[in-house]
Amino acid sequence: MLKDIERFWSKVDKRGEDECWPWAGAKSGAGYGSIRQSARRGKYKHLMATHVALHLDGRKRPSKAHVAMHSCDNPPCVNPKHLSWGTNLDNSLDMVSKDRDRGGPKRIVRRQKEAKAMAAAAEEMDAAATNLGPTMKRRLKRPSA
Repeated sequence: MLKDIERFWSKVDKRGEDECWPWAGAKSGAGYGSIRQSARRGKYKHLMATHVALHLDGRKRPSKAHVAMHSCDNPPCVNPKHLSWGTNLDNSLDMVSKDRDRGGPKRIVRRQKEAKAMAAAAEEMDAAATNLGPTMKRRLKRPSA
């Protein structure tokens, strides 16, 4: 384990405490760091460098639904001060709040309206389903052909 930790930090360009610490190892197509961890029987497991940085900082991943979010918006950065756990929704909301959504404001408004309409429709279906018998509830859950 100690070798893995040393190997991880050897691939980080540590700078000032509040600066970005770029990952100097392998990267994904989107620029996020990746490190290979040896596993059993000679197989390897690829880990996100941001996830490892958070783990080494004492912040374990709350669930598989959580992703590492950058406050600096710099994909290769692994400075734990710039990282936090969040869901994909948290990450999307962060992106929109920083005006980094590719579709611009009109797309954001349209997507918000679509999400609200879908939520309202789901609530209506739930309310209707509570008034139906078990046979109708099963029919509603079945995918239509």
